[in-house]
Amino acid sequence: MSSERTQSAERRPANPVPSPAVDVDGEFFAPDGQMDLLRLQRLVGNQTLQRLIGEGRVEPLPNSRARLIQRDTPDAGAPVAGVPDAPAPAAEDPEFTRIINTPEFSETGARFDSTYQPNSGNPATARPVSGNLTITLKLHINFRDFDRAARREAPYNTMRFTAAQRADFNWTQPQRERFSADMQSSISSAWSGAHRMTSSTPGCEELSTAVNVRVQIVADAASAHTSVTALKVPAGAPRFRSFVQGNTATLDSRDPSEPENKTMDVAQTRVRVGPFATNDATITPELASQIDTFVTQVDATPPAADDEFGNQFIIRVTGHASAGGARARNQTLSEQRANAVSDYIVAHSRRGTLQMQIRGIGNTGATREDRYQSVGLTIQARQQTFSQNVAAHEAGHMMGLDDEYPDPDAHRMTGERNEDFSAIEAELGIDAANETLVGNTQNIMSQGGTVQRGHYVYFLQALERMTSVQWTI
Repeated sequence: MSSERTQSAERRPANPVPSPAVDVDGEFFAPDGQMDLLRLQRLVGNQTLQRLIGEGRVEPLPNSRARLIQRDTPDAGAPVAGVPDAPAPAAEDPEFTRIINTPEFSETGARFDSTYQPNSGNPATARPVSGNLTITLKLHINFRDFDRAARREAPYNTMRFTAAQRADFNWTQPQRERFSADMQSSISSAWSGAHRMTSSTPGCEELSTAVNVRVQIVADAASAHTSVTALKVPAGAPRFRSFVQGNTATLDSRDPSEPENKTMDVAQTRVRVGPFATNDATITPELASQIDTFVTQVDATPPAADDEFGNQFIIRVTGHASAGGARARNQTLSEQRANAVSDYIVAHSRRGTLQMQIRGIGNTGATREDRYQSVGLTIQARQQTFSQNVAAHEAGHMMGLDDEYPDPDAHRMTGERNEDFSAIEAELGIDAANETLVGNTQNIMSQGGTVQRGHYVYFLQALERMTSVQWTI
C-alpha cells in the first residue's frame, strides 16, 4: 500500500534551503544566523533588509524580525546587487515648500500686528512642521486720576467717599507699573494657546501653528493700535463700566488684576425663532421648523432622565415685539408669542416634564425691525459661578470682536448672530459660528473667559493673507 503526502505551499520545510547569496558592495552574504542578519542590517539598513526578506532573498530565523534592531544607518541606502532601488519620495507641494523655506511672514494691521514663523525658527527641514503665530497688540496707556469730572458721573455722583477712598483718587507710580504689567499678562494668558491652527490647503496639511498673543506697551499714542485711558477708581467704589470705541478704550483701574465674579444661569443653547407676522402670534410652518430644531436639542441634551434634566436645566422662553403701536398691545403680543412657542415645545418634545420660564417683554429695547417680532429660546444650566478678566474681554474688542452678551440698550437679543458670525461661518463652518451666538455664556466675549474657535477668526484671516493658503482650527 502506497500513499502520497502533499505539503502546503505556505509551510516551510523542516530544514530550510540556505538563502541565496546577496551581493553588497562586492561582498557576498548567504546569512543563516542571527549575527549574519545583524551584520547585513548594518550594511544595507533595516528597510532594505525587510524588503529582501519579503522577496524571499534572505531567509529569516524563527522570530528574527522581532529581534532585529530597528535602526537607520548612514548605509541605509547602500545599493544591493540585483535589488531595484526604492521608489523616490513624493515631491513636496510647491506651496508647502515655499512656506517652510520662508523664515518669517509678517503683517501690520489696524487692530494688531501678525508674525508667523512656519518652523518656529528651526531649520526648514525640521519635522514635524510646528509653527508659531504671534499676535501683537500695541497699547498706549493714559493714566487718569479720579478727578472731579469722574466724580460727577453716575454712580459716583451720589456717593460719599471715606478718607481712605479720597486718599486713593490718584495713581501712584507703582500702581501704574502694576497696571501695565497686569494688562500684558492678563491678556496674553487669556488669549494665547486656546486653539491650534492647521492648513486646509491640499499639499500643505502638515503645516500647523500655535497662537501666541502678546501686549506691547508703547509710549507714542500714534504707534498704538488702541489708546487706553486707565481710570483710577478708589477701592470699594462700584466698578466703572469699561468700553472700547474705535481705537480708544477706557478701563477701570482694577480690570486687569481683579476679575469680576458672576453667578448666573448659563445658556448652553441659544435659538431665535422668528420673525412672526406683524401683530400675530401664529406658529407658521416656517416657525415650526425652527422650533423643531430647538426641540431636537432639548431631547438630545444629557441627562436623558426627565427629572435629572429638570434639576440641571431650565428652558427660558422670551417673547418680543417690535416698536410701534400701543405699548400694552406689544406686551400682550410678546406674551402670546412666548406661550405659543412654549406650547409647541411641550407638545413635540419626547420629555415628559420640562422646567420652563415663560415671559414676554413687549418692545423693550426694540426698534421697528421685524427681527424683534420673535421669541428667544435657551437651554440654561442652573446657577453656575465663574469669573471674567475684564481687560481680557475688552482686548477682544480691541482686536476686532463683537460682544456676545444680551443687551437691550445695544439692541442685542439672545440667540441672535453678532457682527462676527458671518466671518466665522465662512472660515470655520456653522458649528463654530453657533458657539458665538448671543447669550449669557462663559465665552470671553460674553460673561466668562472661554476663547472659542471663532474668536480666532481675525487671526486666522491674517495668517491666510500672509501665507496665501487656507487654514482652519
